[in-house]
Amino acid sequence: MALYTAALFSETGKNILAVAPDPALAETLFGNICFFAGGPGGKKNVLYLPQFETLPYEPLSPHPDIAAARIKTLILMAEKKEPYVLVTTPAALSQKCAPENMLEKSFMHIKVGDSTDREKLAEFFALGGYVFSDPVEEPGAFAFRGGILDCYPPDEETPLRIEFFGDEVESIRRFDVETQRSMKFLRETAVPPMKETNYLNSDPGFIVGNLDKLDAMGSGGSGNSGSSPALARVRASFLNREFFPAMERFLPLFYEKTAAPADYLPEDVAAVLFEPEKINEHIDLYRDQINEGYEGTGGRGELYPRPEELFVDDEKLKSLLDALPGLTLASLSVEEDGGCCVSVKASEMERLRGAFSRFIYDCKNRLKEGVSTMVAVRDEKSARRIKNLFADEDIGVTELGPEELKDRLRSCMAEAKTKIPGMPAPAVMATVGNLSSGFYLPSARIALITEEEIFGRHVEARKKRLAVFATDFSDVKPGDYVVHRDHGVGIYHGASTVSTRGAKDEYLELEYSDNQSLFLPISSIHLLEKYSGAGGPKPPLDRMGGKTWDKTRAKIKKGIMKMAKELLATYARRQTEKAFAFSKENHFSREFSDSFEFTETPDQAAAIGDVIKDMESENTMDRLVCGDVGYGKTEVALRAAFKAALDGKQTAVLCPTTLLVNQHLKNFKSRLAPFAARVEELSRFVPKPRQKEILDELKNGKVDIVIGTHRLLQKDVKFSSLGLLIVDEEQRFGVRHKERLKKMSASLDVLTLSATPIPRTLHMSISGIRDISIINTPPPGRRSIKTFIRKFSGETVKHAVDRELSRGGQVFFVHNKVETIQSMHTYVKKLLPSVRVSVAHGQMPARELEKTMENFVKRRIDVLLCTTIIESGLDIPNANTIIINGADKFGLAQLYQLRGRVGRARHRAYAYILVPDAMTPLAGKRIKAVEELSELGSGFKLAARDMEIRGAGNL
Repeated sequence: MALYTAALFSETGKNILAVAPDPALAETLFGNICFFAGGPGGKKNVLYLPQFETLPYEPLSPHPDIAAARIKTLILMAEKKEPYVLVTTPAALSQKCAPENMLEKSFMHIKVGDSTDREKLAEFFALGGYVFSDPVEEPGAFAFRGGILDCYPPDEETPLRIEFFGDEVESIRRFDVETQRSMKFLRETAVPPMKETNYLNSDPGFIVGNLDKLDAMGSGGSGNSGSSPALARVRASFLNREFFPAMERFLPLFYEKTAAPADYLPEDVAAVLFEPEKINEHIDLYRDQINEGYEGTGGRGELYPRPEELFVDDEKLKSLLDALPGLTLASLSVEEDGGCCVSVKASEMERLRGAFSRFIYDCKNRLKEGVSTMVAVRDEKSARRIKNLFADEDIGVTELGPEELKDRLRSCMAEAKTKIPGMPAPAVMATVGNLSSGFYLPSARIALITEEEIFGRHVEARKKRLAVFATDFSDVKPGDYVVHRDHGVGIYHGASTVSTRGAKDEYLELEYSDNQSLFLPISSIHLLEKYSGAGGPKPPLDRMGGKTWDKTRAKIKKGIMKMAKELLATYARRQTEKAFAFSKENHFSREFSDSFEFTETPDQAAAIGDVIKDMESENTMDRLVCGDVGYGKTEVALRAAFKAALDGKQTAVLCPTTLLVNQHLKNFKSRLAPFAARVEELSRFVPKPRQKEILDELKNGKVDIVIGTHRLLQKDVKFSSLGLLIVDEEQRFGVRHKERLKKMSASLDVLTLSATPIPRTLHMSISGIRDISIINTPPPGRRSIKTFIRKFSGETVKHAVDRELSRGGQVFFVHNKVETIQSMHTYVKKLLPSVRVSVAHGQMPARELEKTMENFVKRRIDVLLCTTIIESGLDIPNANTIIINGADKFGLAQLYQLRGRVGRARHRAYAYILVPDAMTPLAGKRIKAVEELSELGSGFKLAARDMEIRGAGNL
């Protein structure tokens, strides 16, 4: 579908409006159209207008990334002089926006050599919706540091650094977010506002006057006036020109006349509608959500403009889409009908997951049949790798640039359309670009396949941080305490540009006692570390050249030596039991690493390196890998298990639940299948006769890896040559289980995985008795989870489910009482009659539970009503809302683990923690702690907080 849209754009040169029914499909199409558009400026002429991922009239603002992307697209649409493709959804087109002329008037124009009032500039950012943040890392942030202004406009790919000499603009340059180093210089720039609802062109009196008119009319169709505390807060915010949640819903108060995104479109626009029937369904659904949301505002005593002031009429929107010339594309095949409806046959490409010999075989067969193969790779290095691998088979690979890619596809499609001989000669080609998935197009005699589908590697590469910024200094803010290796404790005051001997460079300003200042070159940042005593009493500042810091260092060194002696004694005792020393890494290890679907985060790569090093040593490994939910601990376990299998040693993977066993089994089998490693499971999912067979094969060495629940700890489980024990979610196992583990692991390498380790495990790791690797780096695109604590109500449940389903997602609903879960199922079905709801719990028959989970993964179920069986290891990126009922009955780690089931995609995730009217003080503390620990990478902090709440002392 994306290919035909890009072809239509390329061939006609017309503006195209591409509409998909939901955000998930729209984002995929946007990326794919960018890939196929190619060429100079081709990708720049593909725009994406997102919808707010909040429900109409919900008292929340959209995520800042979405607000930035939306205003960026509107700006580009207003400025475009060349044709473009706009990819969007019905809901995004329904949301009214600022008029085109008012948006342009809001820009701040800055030019090198001009004099600019810096106070006026600061006011622009404050009134335009920007947020002060130092360092500047996200769109919508700005920071003044002396004569330097950093800002990140929503329409820029990188932030800007503007340097002043007095009030004169001396330079404008882009800089890299990761390194903070300057890049390209600019002569001038036009900085737009961050929000459509801003105070730049709106007098507070004008806004409040409109608010008075709104107040007089009442809201929600109730006729009630808006004289409520909520309205009073809104009025005060407008008078003080403050930004507040759901401010976007007051758009009509800021402009005499609002606009619709369609008003920005040029006259000669053609439409491409993906799944037109679903588009109409989503328009109707969105209209229902608008009406329900507006009616609900009256009951809450809130006041908002009427729907017709905020949203485009649904019938007008349908008429607009029907009236535009263009194409409608549906996934269902249709027969050729009078030249209007054409069936295009295409099939998906098989995921080979590292079986490169199979890929070469398929390519050879396609070449014999006159079919070309095009490989989409992530970078030039991967293209060269493909070329070298095919060279061994005497097959040449043509590397295609963007224009060559367009020409090749154009030729194939033109020949397929006219059915005239002369199809381009079949070939194997490689082109750099991001494509979501490959396909085979028989009519054009071409197959496209992605690097991910061949090697099992994710196409989108993670941008690498410089090693200097991979330290914990990367999150230091001005005013924080830091430690310099030679001068001791000081206060960090940010970066600034200093001229020395006619040259300019960037320096970090540090303050020491007696008003001493140190300007440290940014190249010497490796000498600094963040002060680790944050949250405690403020440390005294050291004096440069004084003796205080030397005494402190001597004291620390003495303490370290004492700890080292204790650790030496501990490890001396451990070394009495020698472990098997695994062989060094080889080409099989590298091939297995390449089959990983994603690029390792820095912490993940370090943890893998730690485990490999431990296994190659003769000392017994006892390592804890602590990382937040979804941060990649399973990949660490996979690398260790594969290393053991290469040396003929068996691995036992111990899991707390059958559901986690099932998920691990699928992951291990899919990754290890190309390498002929045998993986089996032992749990109640396995029939008794099959269990006996597996036990015999395990004893005879025919099974390389066994994954199981507590069943692995029973006495009838015997191994031929067990070399590695992996314990996933150790905190879920009791004392008796751990005693059995001790007997199993007397001379074994042991790898323990946990997001929230129990206090004893955590203390042993920190004190050095066990080794520890911490994975703090979130995966690319991972966002913090928006957490709400609410009393249980049908309105809250309906609200949460409607929001998630409106953006094409799915919902976990946790109800941890098997005896009443069917009653809850009846209640939810009555509350949401059109929603597909299914039940999952641990007492269900194994095959029924497995089938339910399979249906949920394949999106045949909208809401999974379940017990805490989903707590560990489940990875379903499309499920980004979780409702946890009876949250007062859960422990802190449980709540944290459950909340971690969502937030694994690029969309904002929501967690609703539902509590009763009355609960114990301990439960209240736990729930409050989960809300406080809302940022990414908090599992390690949570374990320490849990110790404090339970009275185990401070860590």
